[in-house]
Amino acid sequence: TSSDGGDNHIIHKTIREKYVSFIYYSYTKDTKVSNISKSEILKRINSNRLLLLLDGYDEIINNQVNHQTPGLLERMKKAAEEMIKAFDHVITTSRPNAPREGGLVSANDKVVLFTKMIENIGFDKEGRAEYINRYPFNDKKIERKQELINFIEYNKEIQNMCRVPLNVEILCYLWQEPVAREKLQSNFTTTTLYSLIVDKMNKWYQVKVKINYNEEEYQKLIQFISEIAFEGLRKGEIRGIKEKTIQEALDNNKYGIKDKKNQNQFMIIVGEIGFLHPVYRDYEERIQDHYFSHLTFQECFAAKHLVNNLASNDNSVSMKAVNFIIEHKYDNIYLEVLKFVSGLCLKLTKKNENHVDKK
Repeated sequence: TSSDGGDNHIIHKTIREKYVSFIYYSYTKDTKVSNISKSEILKRINSNRLLLLLDGYDEIINNQVNHQTPGLLERMKKAAEEMIKAFDHVITTSRPNAPREGGLVSANDKVVLFTKMIENIGFDKEGRAEYINRYPFNDKKIERKQELINFIEYNKEIQNMCRVPLNVEILCYLWQEPVAREKLQSNFTTTTLYSLIVDKMNKWYQVKVKINYNEEEYQKLIQFISEIAFEGLRKGEIRGIKEKTIQEALDNNKYGIKDKKNQNQFMIIVGEIGFLHPVYRDYEERIQDHYFSHLTFQECFAAKHLVNNLASNDNSVSMKAVNFIIEHKYDNIYLEVLKFVSGLCLKLTKKNENHVDKK
């Protein structure tokens, strides 16, 4: 929380008004929400009962530091100072891999601007069990929930993975499916978890399009999502993929959709799968910026793109992927991506070994 108090409750009016304009824009850019005024937002801010939550500090910093944006850390620090002076309650969140020196936290973990730093270690045993018990399982069987709790409890190697709420949410969802449950029990890794949710989204998509489903076309969609996930990270577009990046991928001959109308239709279908979403409502009319539901999904798909290139029959493509990994193996921004690459490569190796054995 903010360390400022006392007279700062009634100063910095212009700063607050600037953020009012931003909040107002964020609400009203989507025409579904239009019943709020700037004066009402300002009234709520001035009530001193507003919590300003700055989520994903690491996404911005790792993104820009990786692309050597001059003076970024100083600008971020100045912006944070401004917000702390203007608002009474401020929290910022970050993965542990955000750069320390010059940022909001110093290299020796001393808090620079905030009154305290709290390490969120995620779910403990009790928190994990409470979440699972509250999760709305389809069959509503208490024993199914207890089965999942016991599975995690008796497998120490996966408990750290299940500290992450998103992983537990995905696990709860998949645990209801007998086939997915069997796969998780036989080989539980982060890669398995996210591969299964991609498969599940595939099934959703099949139900949605019914007789129009085409496996080859679906794989083309996944290939496209994987490409822009990777290109987005490479260009510093973390979670939010710019229109230019999407357009460049669409214009690639391998997708065979040069016509603008067909490109728009292709992007509508991409959005229907559920991992990537358009920023604005007029997505049917134009190519625009999109965002991933969660950074981890972008990292998972980016890893798929790398592994596909590693397995390419074109030696220049595979060597380019190898060189990329060598060059970026110590970059914080690619830490989770390379973990997924490792898991996917292992999965691919086992698949090839089984294929050889059958021959």
